Amino acid sequence: MNLIETVGRIHPLHTLRKSFLFRAISRRFDPLIRWHSPLLSRSIYLCLISNASLIADPKHQEDSIRQTFIAILAALPEATGGVFWDIGANIGLYTWSCADVRPDFHIVSFEPDAKNLQCLRRTSVAWNLVAHDIVPRAVSDQVGRTTFFADEISRATGTLEPAAGAFNTTHYGAVPRGIEVETVTLDHLIAEGWPAPLVVKIDVEGAELRVLRGGQHLLAQHRPILLLEIFGDRPQTFGLLNEFGYDCFDSDRRTPISAETVNVLAVARDLDQRVADVLAGLGYPIALRTV
Repeated sequence: MNLIETVGRIHPLHTLRKSFLFRAISRRFDPLIRWHSPLLSRSIYLCLISNASLIADPKHQEDSIRQTFIAILAALPEATGGVFWDIGANIGLYTWSCADVRPDFHIVSFEPDAKNLQCLRRTSVAWNLVAHDIVPRAVSDQVGRTTFFADEISRATGTLEPAAGAFNTTHYGAVPRGIEVETVTLDHLIAEGWPAPLVVKIDVEGAELRVLRGGQHLLAQHRPILLLEIFGDRPQTFGLLNEFGYDCFDSDRRTPISAETVNVLAVARDLDQRVADVLAGLGYPIALRTV
């Protein structure tokens, strides 16, 4: 389920967030709390007001793509060196889901938003995760610094893309505040010796193409499974993935991509047969795939 559908479910909260007074109060009073999600085995830290939609409707947080993610993790062979990169980790639902399902994996969470980083760090310490790195940078196509437009309402839609098209501008009339953040590319990390991931989740609110352009060596050489939310340049994004030998599927409908696709599963055409079989069992049209 995407954010717009979730907002529709929590209509009173959507109405409150349109209020300038409510937004002003929540910017000053939004304490971190420890909360137990029914989706996870242990409690996590989140922001009481910013993450209210998650608290109110925890079982409908992109449930189809999360089910696919968990099935993929479970299907991957037991071996040392499994790595998951969570790009745009937010408060870490995918990070913590991976830690639950595959405690043998090394997890790297990328997140530039300061409040989200506090939640990630507090939960990581509480879970006593040894094989977990938190990278306080935005992933892009350049290494350096740039403007990040922070989401101070829900902490879920911060982006490197121009603020005029941001979710909060469109739906709440609140232009996000630009802050300077450090950026990194996926290929730069690989060149520095970071272990290549088997699975990558990308949720960067329109900056998907930047992330992929900065990870072309990763795509060509290491072929990770990708789960991404797409709001940016669709033709170029899907074109780049096709160029690197990836097939893309709508992970909500479990069909080939269409104009309605938001959540995407992208898998290399030389996908491990065990994973392909699991995905076919979930309804993805890849039953005839061969290694």
